Amino acid sequence: MTKNNSEHSVRIPAERLRQFVAQVLTTAGVGANDSQIVADVLTAADLRGVESHGVALLGWYLAQIQMGAISLSSSASVVREGGAVALIDANNTLGAPVSVRAMDMCLDLAGEFGISAVSVRNSNHFGMAAYYALRALSRDMIGLAMTNASRLIAPTFGTEPMLGTNPLAVAVPAGASLPYVLDMATSVRPFGKIATAQQAGAQLPTGVAIDAQGQPIHSPEYFIKAVRTTFEAALLPLGSEAELSSYKGYGLAMLVDILSGVLSGANFSKDVGSDPAAPAGVGHWFLAINVSNFMPLDQFRARMDALANDLTASRKAPGASRIYIPGEIEFETEMQRNREGIPIDVAGLQSLHQIAERTGVALELSSRPGAL
Repeated sequence: MTKNNSEHSVRIPAERLRQFVAQVLTTAGVGANDSQIVADVLTAADLRGVESHGVALLGWYLAQIQMGAISLSSSASVVREGGAVALIDANNTLGAPVSVRAMDMCLDLAGEFGISAVSVRNSNHFGMAAYYALRALSRDMIGLAMTNASRLIAPTFGTEPMLGTNPLAVAVPAGASLPYVLDMATSVRPFGKIATAQQAGAQLPTGVAIDAQGQPIHSPEYFIKAVRTTFEAALLPLGSEAELSSYKGYGLAMLVDILSGVLSGANFSKDVGSDPAAPAGVGHWFLAINVSNFMPLDQFRARMDALANDLTASRKAPGASRIYIPGEIEFETEMQRNREGIPIDVAGLQSLHQIAERTGVALELSSRPGAL
């Protein structure tokens, strides 16, 4: 589902959408608790305006389950634990439930040791990275979450996709100001935005994607087909221009792959999700920092507020009405969508109806028309 200003869009209450997703997953054989977790992760993304990682993924998740690429018969297990670190083997289960377990374990360990890290191997797509980092806020901690993914990014000076968009997210508590929440891909543009451009009939600007000869790709359709079939297309790393700054995105994408893939024993680089019908072997990495081990929490919150105030009160660029703290727009979007419902466009609603018909789960999603 994508942002859409069409008058044909509808808004669906978040809880109703969450219940529908959970019921569909349960019908597909996913356990009740895991279904609730995946439904909450997908709905949370739509609430925060990250539609590329929201309920639009439900059909893809179902296809992965039906192909046997995701196992519903196994369970995750802790294979290493010592001091403030742990390693979990997901055993090819759904990515979201094992990631919730890993992040919560990380927070428990940070409560004991002050800082902790937990890795996950042999996992699958875990959804919006910020979902896991945000869990740290209820414990007054700083949370980090990252994951590797199927290859889409070319290394600097290269043209072959070798790294995933490898997102990372950080959440930091504050006082009167909203928490700092960074959630970013390490490519110039995440894959979901390419699909959005395709649906909207838009072209890609120069500096987003290249072909096997390093020439710019402007057609989303061409890029998606090429990267999925022949790997003769790639996204550019964050920074775009090789001579100036693409090494920054490339370096970050590689760091995520090191921590999530190499360190955990998961797949990495071109081996992540190399066969759509086989286990993806995704790796995740989580970190938690207990603020109170460094300074009194109230003092930290006040210092975060001072930092946020300094930045938002600074001189604005011509035509700009406001300076935001990372995550502020998403928090405001979430508050609005909790009040008004999650916007679903015509294509998204049609997809939900098709899933409802296939699974036999009633799509009781009464909603009202409204422009986004």
